[in-house]
Amino acid sequence: MAVAGIVQGANTVAGTRSTSGDGTAVITTSGGSGVKVHILDGAIKTETPGEVVTVAIKADSAELYAVSCTADVFGVATLPYMVTAANAGSIYVNLSDAIDVDYTLTYVISGA
Repeated sequence: MAVAGIVQGANTVAGTRSTSGDGTAVITTSGGSGVKVHILDGAIKTETPGEVVTVAIKADSAELYAVSCTADVFGVATLPYMVTAANAGSIYVNLSDAIDVDYTLTYVISGA
């Protein structure tokens, strides 16, 4: 993810989620009036080929984007540019099932 080196103030968070649901926030902000999270770039992938899961990127309880990883596909799903509504507090990588999923998100926070 070369974006973090190009966009001033960009941060990158990466990890593995393995429990269903929202789990722990992967990005947190101070919240408040006008705060938005801009996800500039990102990728997700299942660790094991053939596992089926839907991965949703959520801002608090609002879904920003979802992708279904099917039994026929193994590889990396690249994520589009996303921006939260104002007053965003946390970003979650939500899983439909308890499957190991690697994620990387490059983001900036505005209005803080």
